[in-house]
Amino acid sequence: MAILRYHGFTNWQSRMTEQDDPQRDTTFGIELEVQRISRDSPNCEKMASLLTRTFGDLFVYESDSSIGEGFEIISQPVSWRWFRENLHIFRNMLTMLSEHGYRSHDGNKCGLHIHVGRTALQGPTVQGGYLRESNVITNIMYTLERFQNEFFRFSRRTKTSLNDWSKFRTELLVLDSGQYFIDKKKVGSYVVGNSGTRYHALNLKNSATIEFRLFRGTLRFETFFLTMNLVKNCVEQAKISHNVISFDDLVREGLSDEENLWADEYLCSRRICSEALLSFDPVVARPRLQSRDIHSLVEILDD
Repeated sequence: MAILRYHGFTNWQSRMTEQDDPQRDTTFGIELEVQRISRDSPNCEKMASLLTRTFGDLFVYESDSSIGEGFEIISQPVSWRWFRENLHIFRNMLTMLSEHGYRSHDGNKCGLHIHVGRTALQGPTVQGGYLRESNVITNIMYTLERFQNEFFRFSRRTKTSLNDWSKFRTELLVLDSGQYFIDKKKVGSYVVGNSGTRYHALNLKNSATIEFRLFRGTLRFETFFLTMNLVKNCVEQAKISHNVISFDDLVREGLSDEENLWADEYLCSRRICSEALLSFDPVVARPRLQSRDIHSLVEILDD
């Protein structure tokens, strides 16, 4: 597949397992920006051809003038189960880019953007209620704004880069008690009004997806996977009303023992404090969940 013009592809076809329900199981898509390191590396067209011969039509390749001599690698939408069952594909793709002289984290203005399909952000709950898309997106945005210090450190971006490409929408206020506070009604107004440009931590300008824009690009598989898992957990937790969760939980939920070791190393390297707790306001009318119920409900939502 040749490198297409920017946003020139429209034939999106989701990858899901037989256990997935398109109306309940969220799909995720990546946009990974990469750059050619030197003239000894294959040029962008040759690199895209190598990737196509290896991975078929799972990835699409588009030009992006903002990243210099490089291109965007965009995946077809995939469910979390499908992603988990095919981790080797994504690992091999990142390794192949690195071995052929490409970079992302160390590149100029390279980002990792993660799209989340809107379809499964609404619909029936396991308790017989109904989730509205705007409620779930409000909870997602509230999570990002409430933990913006932690997300900034996790993102690997500089402050200048964050403000240029994916800035937060609100100021984090500190109460006399030392706790942080974000006005959820104000956050909700951004969702309903769809205000601002796409250059926010959470871009709401796309009709079919919402886009997490704040992460810097990476070719390190462990970092890539932890970033995907963090986004997945943000979405799942946003479907649970009255939930209390820490940023550490957002990072670690669903990780294996080995993957938790990756998280230990990453959180330590980014100097991320995980003490702050987040309490959701009652957006969806459901009984209050105790902390012991959170894991079981997430498992039900995953079924």
